[in-house]
Amino acid sequence: MYPTSSSIKATQTGLLEVLQSFLTRCSFKVPYHPFDTAFYELAVQESERRGATACCKGADKYFGPSLKAAVSIATMSYKHVEDKSTRMLVCLFTAGAIYLDDASATDPEDRLNVDKFNERFVAGEVQPDPFLALYAETMREMYNHFGRVAANSIVSAGLNLCNSVVLETCSKELDIVATEPDYALFYRNMSGTADAYAFFIFPPTMSISIYIQAIPDIVKILNYTNDILSFYKEETTGDEVNCVSLVATSRKVSKLEALGILIDECVAAHQNAVKIITPSREALEMYHKWMQGYLAYHVYAERYRLNELGLWC
Repeated sequence: MYPTSSSIKATQTGLLEVLQSFLTRCSFKVPYHPFDTAFYELAVQESERRGATACCKGADKYFGPSLKAAVSIATMSYKHVEDKSTRMLVCLFTAGAIYLDDASATDPEDRLNVDKFNERFVAGEVQPDPFLALYAETMREMYNHFGRVAANSIVSAGLNLCNSVVLETCSKELDIVATEPDYALFYRNMSGTADAYAFFIFPPTMSISIYIQAIPDIVKILNYTNDILSFYKEETTGDEVNCVSLVATSRKVSKLEALGILIDECVAAHQNAVKIITPSREALEMYHKWMQGYLAYHVYAERYRLNELGLWC
């Protein structure tokens, strides 16, 4: 049974118990590792080589929280990726995605660049923001690192993320309130970029027949794990446009109850993904390394502030 509460703010004690239970059910056991400064320096150099430099507007945001979080994801969740250039591409794509997701809706220039990003990408036009230009460049390069189905899915996910940012701004301005459970899932699938990160797990040398039927479960794991482990940060910053809040509103339950629903579905998806991939020892090993690293990234990242709950010290 999960703790329930009618208050908007979940108690830290109740939330801590829920999150600890989630990690236990996923057999999480990765110890804390220091930030990989060497990889970060390489990522800075590669970004600058591609034209995204410290002199550009938005550099503090990109080289600060965006790139640092991307480095943590690349070195923890995708440490098993043997091709170093592919891992760097995943890192830069992630930095661009975070940068875009955190774009300011109150800055007219930033908002226009986000609003027109997909249109410019499809038309092959220049992206005025150098960091969004880098994001677009990483998507075009995916075809050099992944098979066609995987690369198509990665690019589609990257464009959908931009559309979700546009929709989020519209939702606030038009006062769109989620009343339908399926709408919450629709929005989450659009905003999670999960298809991309699911395909990042497996190399192009592996036949997609081995893992393709597990992709829907892995997508669910990617989205829900982030929803679950970012919930505390979002609650403390007053973010109401997120999956937990949308599920709670649409199903008329408390946020902590909604969190419990997502945890049950995430654990079930994890168990089913393992069952599907088990016939391939190589794929299963990659999946487990990714899963443990993905959990570790969220648990230890400063971005999610879970040390404040005492989840780790």
